[in-house]
Amino acid sequence: MVTEAPASGLVVVAYDCAAAKARVRSGHNGITVRPGNRSAFIARAGVAAARVDALRPMRRAARHSAEQIGWDVVLRRFETSLLQLAQAPAALAGQPALP
Repeated sequence: MVTEAPASGLVVVAYDCAAAKARVRSGHNGITVRPGNRSAFIARAGVAAARVDALRPMRRAARHSAEQIGWDVVLRRFETSLLQLAQAPAALAGQPALP
């Protein structure tokens, strides 16, 4: 959702980890809070929902950020991940099979 929502011009409110940490610049193209800070997350989401019109510049920035992620970037990252997995079979030895 951190990619899809901004592509639609929506502001993401997320914990500052995983994809949000990589994609969201809090206050610029979305809003992040410290991981686990539930009350801050709820408060920021409430403010964002109540002030949709005031977030127009952030919504434009979110859309622009999402437009910078083309299929070439997605495929390159996927390929890199696959190559890393292929080069690390020893790290996977002894791991249970995926269902």
